[in-house]
Amino acid sequence: MSRGTTSVTGDIKVEKSKMKWDPKTLEIRTHSVEKTLEPLVHQVTTLVNHPKKKGSKLGKSKNAHKLAQDIEDATARLIKTGEEIAQEFPEIREEMLAACKDCRGAGDSMRIAAKEFADDPCSSAKRASMVRAARALLSSVTRLLCVADMADVYRLLASLKLVEKRLKELEKASNTADLLNSFKNLGNDLMDLAKLSGKRQADLKDPHRKDDMAAARATLKESSKMLLSSSKAYVRHPEVDSAKANRDFVMKQMSEAVNAISGATQATGSGGPHPYETPGALATALDDFDSQINMDPTSYSEKRTRPTLEQRLESIISGAAQLADSMSTRDDTRDKIIASCNGVRQALQDLLSEYMNHATGKKKAAPGGSLDQALERMCNRTRELRGQLRRAVVDHVSDSFLETTMPLIMMIEAAQAGNEKEVEECAKLFTDHAAKLEEVANLACSMSVNPEKVKMVRLAAKRLQNLCPQVINAARTLAARPHSKVARENMDVFKEAWEQQLQVLTEAVDDITGIEDFLATTEAHVLEDVNKCVQALQERDPENVDRTAGQIRGRTARLEDVVTAEMENYQQGPYTDNRRGGPGEEVEMEDAAAVLFAEAQARAREQAAYEQLKASGKLQFEVRAEGGEDEGGMGVSSIKVNGVEHCPRKPGHNVVVLDPIGDVYAVRNFNTNAGEGPAMGQFLNQLPEDHVVLVATQELTSREQGNNVAAAAPALERLGAEGPFDPGFHGSYAFSGCTGPAPRFYTKAEVRPRYHGPAIVAQLIPTPAAQKGMVRVAIVATGEDDPKGTGRTSIKVNGIERSPMQRGHNIVILDSDRNFIMAANFDTADPSKGEGAKMAKFLQQLPQERIVLIGTQGTTGTSVNDAKEALYEIGATGNVHPGFHGSWAFVGYTGPEQVKWAKNISQPRYQGPAVIEEMLTSPSAEEEISAMTAAESEYEPVSDYEFEGAVSDYEARSEFDDTDEWEKDKSISKRSARSLMRALPAEEKAKIEQLAEGLKLEKKKLERELTKWDESGNDIIILAKKMCMMMMEMSDFTRGTGPLKTTMDVIDAAKRIAKAGRKMNEKATEIAQKCPDSSSKNDLLAYIQRIALYSHQLTITARVKADVQMISGELVVSGLDSATSLITAAKNLMNAVISTVKASYVANTKHKSGDARGSSLTWRMRAPEKKPLVNLEKDDRVPQLQRAEKVKQESPIQALSEFDTSETKRTPDFY
Repeated sequence: MSRGTTSVTGDIKVEKSKMKWDPKTLEIRTHSVEKTLEPLVHQVTTLVNHPKKKGSKLGKSKNAHKLAQDIEDATARLIKTGEEIAQEFPEIREEMLAACKDCRGAGDSMRIAAKEFADDPCSSAKRASMVRAARALLSSVTRLLCVADMADVYRLLASLKLVEKRLKELEKASNTADLLNSFKNLGNDLMDLAKLSGKRQADLKDPHRKDDMAAARATLKESSKMLLSSSKAYVRHPEVDSAKANRDFVMKQMSEAVNAISGATQATGSGGPHPYETPGALATALDDFDSQINMDPTSYSEKRTRPTLEQRLESIISGAAQLADSMSTRDDTRDKIIASCNGVRQALQDLLSEYMNHATGKKKAAPGGSLDQALERMCNRTRELRGQLRRAVVDHVSDSFLETTMPLIMMIEAAQAGNEKEVEECAKLFTDHAAKLEEVANLACSMSVNPEKVKMVRLAAKRLQNLCPQVINAARTLAARPHSKVARENMDVFKEAWEQQLQVLTEAVDDITGIEDFLATTEAHVLEDVNKCVQALQERDPENVDRTAGQIRGRTARLEDVVTAEMENYQQGPYTDNRRGGPGEEVEMEDAAAVLFAEAQARAREQAAYEQLKASGKLQFEVRAEGGEDEGGMGVSSIKVNGVEHCPRKPGHNVVVLDPIGDVYAVRNFNTNAGEGPAMGQFLNQLPEDHVVLVATQELTSREQGNNVAAAAPALERLGAEGPFDPGFHGSYAFSGCTGPAPRFYTKAEVRPRYHGPAIVAQLIPTPAAQKGMVRVAIVATGEDDPKGTGRTSIKVNGIERSPMQRGHNIVILDSDRNFIMAANFDTADPSKGEGAKMAKFLQQLPQERIVLIGTQGTTGTSVNDAKEALYEIGATGNVHPGFHGSWAFVGYTGPEQVKWAKNISQPRYQGPAVIEEMLTSPSAEEEISAMTAAESEYEPVSDYEFEGAVSDYEARSEFDDTDEWEKDKSISKRSARSLMRALPAEEKAKIEQLAEGLKLEKKKLERELTKWDESGNDIIILAKKMCMMMMEMSDFTRGTGPLKTTMDVIDAAKRIAKAGRKMNEKATEIAQKCPDSSSKNDLLAYIQRIALYSHQLTITARVKADVQMISGELVVSGLDSATSLITAAKNLMNAVISTVKASYVANTKHKSGDARGSSLTWRMRAPEKKPLVNLEKDDRVPQLQRAEKVKQESPIQALSEFDTSETKRTPDFY
């Protein structure tokens, strides 16, 4: 078959003479051809570069024979596939069979040359012969694949040809039935074309061709709806010229899109950038001008340099003048542009004068001299000019994109009314409006240096301009036939198309202009419109008022749209929600954001501390069991591990199990109230060794009601627990233990009866793995094409990510104590960087007793062979190069001892990732275990309930204030939170003491107020005393004293204070409700709100703890910020309590109403202390007679002083 003949695919003929693609050029244009050719290239290259093996006999190589056979098999498979394609596609049968013939011949030559070379790999002549044969084979295979790729092209061209045929059939349709039938066929063919062109688009290598095909496919999709409506309108009204114009436009647009797909499919060579993809002229001129004014003074030439710079500046000023003279430019902006242009002119003359003086030797260049100052002034002037020009552009954008749909709406309304004359008038306005939009879009492009954004704006503006006449034609059709349904549908379709394209242009223009300039300009325009509106009101001009008010509404709506779109670029959070909220929500959102920020800071500090604990092989857990009726309880149980809640919080026994490194292994709930005690025992017995078990009960019932926890007692005993295991009805039971042959030092159970809970166990312990001197490492090395890979290499140590996650070899170093030292990356994928030698030097310089973890990411190059010897020295074996896009993971040790866990795993391409998960023990682990065993008796569980019984008042706990004095001999990292506060620097202690003094003053004020009253029958006085006591305990914690020892103790105290505050609020609110409206009632309600606010703040700041940091190799404690926040919140709350007590007394007694007389609170002054009538103590002094004096009368104030309860006269009974 000759090149000029045609062949038939289905019922469509594709002329091969019109093919623009010559497969003889061997141009690879798709990814599929490249990927198909890649393995063969790899095999041939491996064979050509195959070295002679040591010890091989007679120079023969079995591997070379194997490679040659693989190449022969691959070539045969390609030839077979090509012959099948030739039978399937007659269009390329001739070229394909010729390519198969050439490929078979090249394969035979390659087979012979490869066999000869494999028999004698040392022969240079045979190697050269094989290289020539390999080149010929690759060339013929490439041609075969290119011809095969032509099959896809022919299939796509056939689909395009079919679409063109359907378009012609549709164009010839003369009635509605034929039209709908033709459009149905066209729709099916368009769907087939969309699939084929989509696959081709994804397969193309050239990004410009891809963009062209994507644009053409989008045009086909968008035009199909307009094609149907315009064709129906033309078939129904063939006498209307505008309907035919609509149909012809869409037909032409779709034909051009089909041709564009055909051109992108057959295009050869690399595609150039789009003509619109160029930076703005004015912005580019300014950048070029800035780069030219900075020169060496010695290179300055008065005759050459001055005219060049002045000419360039005048061209810039000319463009700026055109922008300034535009109608949408405000007068003040125009004046500023003119002033900036004059300033730039003057600055240029000053700069050129300085260059002249330095070039002639009159002045010498010096840092900060006159030349540098002139250059700086010049740059400032050009920067000011840029700003004014951008402001002028935004002026145009703000005005032109304000009421973009109004001209269209006016034209459609006139068309629906059948007023053709008015339609023509509106069409003129609509055309001017579209031209203005295009002009403003081009102005915005002129001040942008981003070619991609400029292209998007120009394309959108061009499409909008092309669509404008067709929207007018649709309106003319509707005006000529206002009662036609198809005319209305056609108008709606073109209106929708216009609005969509206008939205695309608006978003593109917004993207190319800065949000800061837009906000500033919009603010100025809104103020300007407000002034105009006020002036119109003064002049009693309702039309101007309505028009200006509409502009204000439009600007605010536009501002909302722009800001909302901008917020989409930010992460969702309180800030973006606040920006979207209404004006009335702004203050509330700001307060909420402040609270959330404070909580987030506290959580971030805690999380960082917990990660540091986990990395060092420690974990902190807090177990709280709830009975349901506990004073100060939360109602639900809690099991927190490193600050994260894991408890199921269900009735019965809640169990959380941690693995040897502290990660959650299992979370279960056993409703022992319903007989699940045996299941709980079975679960605990089946747990593996060295797993931490945490148990917290919730709302337990009694044995009589079905509780059978006794069935799990043997399992709990094996964990080290001791009875009793049943706390009784609504009692609470908290437990921490570990599986294994012997109980751990942190095994502990706490049992609380009903009303005396909650039971709490909170401890800081080493993980079971750390106790055995072990660390868990998990390495996941990923290749470029791994089917199950994430694309990122992971190296986790005790569950914490340490990998740099970069291309090449990622290395993590641990010391002999399994602590993280450093992480490094070497980009071995690029042989030109010499990263392999750098990695070798890095590994060789590592000290001894270092654990080395390595994982590759992406592709790796042969430069890793430069580090081969260094890797072998630390335990690597085999080939350290995983191959092209392979993956390699390694665990090694720098010595001097040999370790049994050193290993490396390699996975070839498509079979990764390479994974290593091991529990490692360093050679010094035995010493660590011995040291840790000795230290277990000294390791203090961080718990607050170390005493026996359930007494919780202050007097009962104050005797334990010195329970951590023995911690002074322990390291900082092992101390409790309270003792860490005592280890704060002296400066921070002084500041905390200063704040504590202020709190003491507030405490004395509250003390004086409370001791005036008899607390019997007055719940407000009782609650105030309790709150004062607990707040002073929290204050003592910040100074390292008092009964509170851990952060959890402080948090629980804050929760108890908050609960007491809520009860006080309830009592005070009851008083306020019964009090008549007065200032006293308002004051009381205000103080109630303060208590709620300050209680919430105290709960947030209660997460106080000292931060332990490693600085210069030493542990340093700091905690001023958190302690300051806690004391300040407590001081504020105490002040609010004082005010509430006073206001409650006044409201309850001084403003009596009918309801107030029935109050449940009793306000009685407390009687003074009794004094003996007779002094019974013996007085040895000699009595003296004295003259009787007149009895002195006491004043009422002096008599009332007997009731003074200040600290000097009475010791308080509650603190």
